[in-house]
Amino acid sequence: MVALPASSATPPIGKTRDLLQTIPQQEDHYPDPRTLPSPPPSPELKSQLTLSELTAGRYVSTTVRVVFLRTVERQDALGSKLIFSGILEDSTFKVPFVSHRISFPLIRNCVYRFRSAYVHEFPDKSVLLIVTENTKIEPRNAEDYREFI
Repeated sequence: MVALPASSATPPIGKTRDLLQTIPQQEDHYPDPRTLPSPPPSPELKSQLTLSELTAGRYVSTTVRVVFLRTVERQDALGSKLIFSGILEDSTFKVPFVSHRISFPLIRNCVYRFRSAYVHEFPDKSVLLIVTENTKIEPRNAEDYREFI
């Protein structure tokens, strides 16, 4: 679950397995979205952060590329639900994420702007970007994709 510095290219298949180890493998590692603080009003989120600038315990706006994506079934107090999990990257860093907004389909290797995504920090100081139901997701047309790898 350690955020990794971004490389200049997408890792080969063998190294992808190493990256997958950065994603929490058990559902009980994911924070319950109902326990997250309320997002601040939109004017406070005007500044765009890179992944290397993320601050734990805050809602942020960032533009990133989806490197890896999978759908996971998770149990909570209300029963079974689907979430997306995977790895996001920009030119500065790679970060694991979970998305509770499965109504908005994410696509691997596409670039998105996330507004009001929560940065969760684990006891080992690794971070996880949480896309909540309140997060706004905007697909971006990235002509020069190199700025996201």
